[in-house]
Amino acid sequence: MAAIRIPSFVVSLIVFGAAQGASTSIGTLMSQIMCPRGYFDEFAGLTMAILMISGLLGGTVISLFVDKTKLYSESIKVCFAATLICFVGLSMFLLFPNMQPFIIALIALFGVAIFPLWPLFLELGVECTFPDVSEVTSNTLLLMGGQVFAIVFITLGPYLATPLNSDELPLSVCNSNPLDYKFFLMALSIVLAGAAFLTILCLHTEFKWLTYDREQEKQLSAAFTSTPIEALPINDDSSFPALPVN
Repeated sequence: MAAIRIPSFVVSLIVFGAAQGASTSIGTLMSQIMCPRGYFDEFAGLTMAILMISGLLGGTVISLFVDKTKLYSESIKVCFAATLICFVGLSMFLLFPNMQPFIIALIALFGVAIFPLWPLFLELGVECTFPDVSEVTSNTLLLMGGQVFAIVFITLGPYLATPLNSDELPLSVCNSNPLDYKFFLMALSIVLAGAAFLTILCLHTEFKWLTYDREQEKQLSAAFTSTPIEALPINDDSSFPALPVN
């Protein structure tokens, strides 16, 4: 497939897949991660609602900013670095009880940082594959890659979890056997760290579609300004029927 032979698209596929997979797996396993530390399902649901709302706000603001400035690569790198920092902080506080304010603040910042990566990477995929690959194909590959990463992370989650320590069992509010997801969170942090460094160091995209669009605008502008006024069509009043005079 032509898209796989483009290095910048392969980098985008890997780092976007890691980000989407981490976000989806955290949303899926949040209740199991929280309940051993004494957090009820209602609080886990609240954090997911905050993640969605903050993500929508962050995605809207960043999308408007990038639409004005065209700073796609720079915005992606900043958002990915912020995503990594927020996720590492969130992972630390999820391992301790009675940290509700910190968890809420970090999950909100995590949503603001990670949700803008969706439209940015989809646009970046179009830019680096134009004109060899269609927009639908590049977007589909990126979204499928994210789902593959999510399936892998969610499947590995319970295998990386360990039995809860005996001194922590009284804190648990889980309905079944509680598990400690510390190593799972550490693994996701390492994956996101690798993806962040790969983004910062290796994501160098040639904006082919944006360059083509600007060239088309220049050509249209040049063609319009070079056309003499005499060559422009002029309405001839004689071609219209005379209006009756009262």
